[in-house]
Amino acid sequence: METLRASIRYAPYYFALCRFIYRDRQFDWKYGVETRSRASLGDLDINYESKRFGRNYGPSDPVIFKEMLSCLKIKYEDFTFIDFGSGKGRAILMASELPFKRIIGIEFSAKLNEVARNNISYYKSRTQKCRDLELIESDAAAYQIPKEHEILYFNNPFNEPIMAKILANIQRSLKEHSREIFVAYSYGTPEMDKFLESSGFLRKVASTYQYFIYRNRA
Repeated sequence: METLRASIRYAPYYFALCRFIYRDRQFDWKYGVETRSRASLGDLDINYESKRFGRNYGPSDPVIFKEMLSCLKIKYEDFTFIDFGSGKGRAILMASELPFKRIIGIEFSAKLNEVARNNISYYKSRTQKCRDLELIESDAAAYQIPKEHEILYFNNPFNEPIMAKILANIQRSLKEHSREIFVAYSYGTPEMDKFLESSGFLRKVASTYQYFIYRNRA
């Protein structure tokens, strides 16, 4: 009886996992790319000290990604999309289906960046609206944020010490040039959510148990 109760209790999570696996595979099949397979940081040649605060590569969920960006109600043409920890480039490719001003991926693994470059060249989509895609090999904490309206995207790529440096960079950039910035965080922990909330210059504008989105305070 207890086994049956446990099965019923966890059934929604099981079906959610099955749906994600299907969407995960479908994206690669549909567009002729390879973004699905995970990659362990231990298997990658990374020459940045921040590696110890990083997380293993895993792709963004297409459905959650679309939901996150659609809830912003912005004019995409006015915004630059920047993916911190862009990995094999799935989020970059999904963002290119929207008419962003330009799209940038920040990744500290040369190997993953090379895979992402191949994926960009293989990507087959008649509905792609942005083709200004740039991949930068860099430590995310050292990246100088362009002075543009931006969506800064994170698919849970690293721990708080790196995020703290990025938040400091964002705040410094906003002081130099006031503008609208969104921080869109997918599959973050409750602790990371509270960490962003405590930044002092961001306010939450949307959230579910799968993501949270912040905007700089006016």
